[in-house]
Amino acid sequence: MMRDTSSSSAASQKAQEPAQDLPPRAEIPYKDGKIVLTADEYHKEGTRYKASGHVRITFQDIVLTCDTAEYDEITHEGITSGPTHFSQNKAWFQC
Repeated sequence: MMRDTSSSSAASQKAQEPAQDLPPRAEIPYKDGKIVLTADEYHKEGTRYKASGHVRITFQDIVLTCDTAEYDEITHEGITSGPTHFSQNKAWFQC
């Protein structure tokens, strides 16, 4: 006896999809422009963005890269972990 499993297969695929599909980048309004956040993975909890894996944050001519980062769009405060590289024009700092 053969059964049609196409509908149950589709249902299981839907169950495996993330609850909220986020674009590969986040654009966060800030003063005279926007902060652009890209990472292997990120999610938003309330006003806080949490990113991990090849994190890159840009604002105008400022670029910050790190392993993980958190940023609060209300307080405009953030933290990074892992090797962190900050650059603006030709100036740079690494820690």
